[in-house]
Amino acid sequence: MSLSMTCYLGLGANLPYGEQTPEMTIKAAIEQLDRMLFKVTSCSGFYVTKPVPLTDQPDFINCVVAVETDVLPQDLLDICHEVEARFGRERHDRWSARTLDIDILAVADTVLPSPGEWQDIVSSSADGSIPPLTLPHPRLHERAFVLEPLAEIAPEWLHPQLGQTSKELLQALSVSDRGSVRPFSANPA
Repeated sequence: MSLSMTCYLGLGANLPYGEQTPEMTIKAAIEQLDRMLFKVTSCSGFYVTKPVPLTDQPDFINCVVAVETDVLPQDLLDICHEVEARFGRERHDRWSARTLDIDILAVADTVLPSPGEWQDIVSSSADGSIPPLTLPHPRLHERAFVLEPLAEIAPEWLHPQLGQTSKELLQALSVSDRGSVRPFSANPA
């Protein structure tokens, strides 16, 4: 008997994959995840954001999905990397443009590697380098492009280390950070 848990995944893309636009790739990736070992239970709207850190590349399309799964975190990471590869993701530079990026934001109330180590990672990784499996994602509380869609689908999700909800974390960001995340419209007026 396996125990299902709620996980939150952040998806983003800013390069086309073949004939697919970034938003088409994200939709196809969500369908792929739903066919695998997950049940997608909720999906935020799509948002347009500048690359973080700011570089000379196209804007990103981002969203967050909630999934139910009994997959362990390391297996979840492996599956996310497999789906990224199916959609042409190549891992070169850390902050490069990409056809698809899937980040594990949170797996239930799991803290990895441990609560103390998580805090050390957050405190010492100013250069952006983090271990591949750090949960919750050590930068989610700083990123409007993650918190805006997360708060949309799970406003009461409680960060197991910081003790604040996604809605509270979003409200704690500056007005300019929150304003940098715009709803995506495929047919802008």
